[in-house]
Amino acid sequence: MMRIRVSTTISVAFVLCGTLFAREDRYQFDPAWDYPILGVGLTAAGTGFLMERRIASRPFDPSGLRREDIPAYDRWALGFYSKPLSGISDALILADGLAPLALTGFDLHRRQESIREAWTDLVLYGEVVAYASAVSLYSKTSRLHPRPLAFTSNAPLSERESGDARSSFFSEHTTGAFAAAVFTAYTFQVHHPDSPWIPWMWSGAMGTAAGVGALRVFSGKHFPSDVLAGAIAGSAIGYLVPRLHLGRQTKPETGRASKAGLFHDFKMGMGLNSGDLSPMLLFHLNV
Repeated sequence: MMRIRVSTTISVAFVLCGTLFAREDRYQFDPAWDYPILGVGLTAAGTGFLMERRIASRPFDPSGLRREDIPAYDRWALGFYSKPLSGISDALILADGLAPLALTGFDLHRRQESIREAWTDLVLYGEVVAYASAVSLYSKTSRLHPRPLAFTSNAPLSERESGDARSSFFSEHTTGAFAAAVFTAYTFQVHHPDSPWIPWMWSGAMGTAAGVGALRVFSGKHFPSDVLAGAIAGSAIGYLVPRLHLGRQTKPETGRASKAGLFHDFKMGMGLNSGDLSPMLLFHLNV
């Protein structure tokens, strides 16, 4: 009897949570879609990490590398190496990655955001991190070119011969930094459309991300093309995930009434929601 009551209580709790989180706020969150999307992203990121680590576990021989094999637009970065600058880039990416969590916590503390909205923000940020990581990790398995430090005697031989020096394209640090920066600034603007801090938020977030990219170049970890590709990929993911989840009554520039987000329109046009996953023949997409 006790087991039946406990099971019933847990079932009711899950139903209530699903109903609660399915309610529409500035961002639309649908458990039937977002949890699987997040799960796929985390699985892809985990698989990419294992593949990248497997490649990095094998020693690398830099003796046959030639400067001429690197395109002219990247060649100027050869010769850079700095362990302190690499450490600073690690610290900046950590700060950049924690910024959305800090802002969500601050809004909760000031009661400017409900628990439901905070949970939605966290799930969407999880999707951003997962897919940004997956894209950059899988790209490194292509082994397009080694890290710049592998070409210079300024770097210790142990680092030049490490498996991690084998692949440089594209920068995981820069991808993550720009994904977090765009998500942070965009979400802040959606939640606080009248805030005078919006320009400063965008400037600070993007400036920090750009700083991470520059430090990766001058520390000898990446070529400029690695950083540029990472910035584009990260920015796209950091923008598209929240943009596609905008609620039917949220305009990204003002946080106020507008047409639905693309993700919502796709689901509604296809006849897809939490309770009905059968597609219609016709659908439309409103950007």
